[in-house]
Amino acid sequence: MKILTTLAICFSFFCKSYATEQEDMPQMYYPIYCHQLVAFTCLGDEVEIEDSSLWEVNPADSHKVFLWSSKDPLVFYPERNIFSNYNYKVKNLSTKEIVDLNLKKAPLDTENTLKIVSLDYENNEVELSDESTWKVNLRDTNYKDWLVGDFIIVGLNETSIFSSDKFILINTSLNNYARVNLK
Repeated sequence: MKILTTLAICFSFFCKSYATEQEDMPQMYYPIYCHQLVAFTCLGDEVEIEDSSLWEVNPADSHKVFLWSSKDPLVFYPERNIFSNYNYKVKNLSTKEIVDLNLKKAPLDTENTLKIVSLDYENNEVELSDESTWKVNLRDTNYKDWLVGDFIIVGLNETSIFSSDKFILINTSLNNYARVNLK
């Protein structure tokens, strides 16, 4: 009986220690180009990320969304397939699944939303509300239609021998993007 009591005390101490260690763990930090899944529809045809933007998922990919969990890290990329009806793809870094999607609804103005605070067309630079400054690819002239206050989502660009720009800025107000590098 003494052995069982001793084991129970040791086990309860271990459980309490483990719980305390879990509570003391720091919050997970993701780079600026990672976004957090907040929700998806019961059909898997729409996903929402931390800035409240809503994305329409390709019906052929909606079954993949059911494997996703709240707070999964997501990375947006431009869609390179010229025959696709979708402008973007997103990779879930937890499941490694990739789905095609389009922006359905721009984000709301929340603390998680990045906004343009200044545009320097002479130097091809965009400054965002998080104080980051981005150098825009000279060939991406569509950013000259952007305005201060437009909402932005940062994604990754698939670099190649034709493009060394590591990131994209998705302007959700105009639903277009520019290839950029962090300055």
